[in-house]
Amino acid sequence: MPNDPVMDNPRRALQLWSLLVLAARTQTVLSYGMIAKMTGLANEHPAPLGHIAFYCMREKLPLLSSLAVSRSGKPEGDFYEGMDIAAEHRSCFVYDWLKHGAVRPCVKYSA
Repeated sequence: MPNDPVMDNPRRALQLWSLLVLAARTQTVLSYGMIAKMTGLANEHPAPLGHIAFYCMREKLPLLSSLAVSRSGKPEGDFYEGMDIAAEHRSCFVYDWLKHGAVRPCVKYSA
């Protein structure tokens, strides 16, 4: 429908954040295909996952976005090159995401 609101990438990132926190709490790695089926996002959704990755880096958190993987079992993205992904997953699994709390949208509007 023409009047349906479209989610921008920061809001899509918030949607994925909740899903990835649940994955971390249940010690689960999610394929891009599974995420696409659960959220309706395109199969790789790099922009929203990039928002999550950069937020985690800025806040010195485990890379929650690393729990979203391709068929190879690894996340896509240049900054994952050389990273011990299994160790990153373990960090995500043991981190207390609920204590961290939900992230809030940071969307700037031009006047």
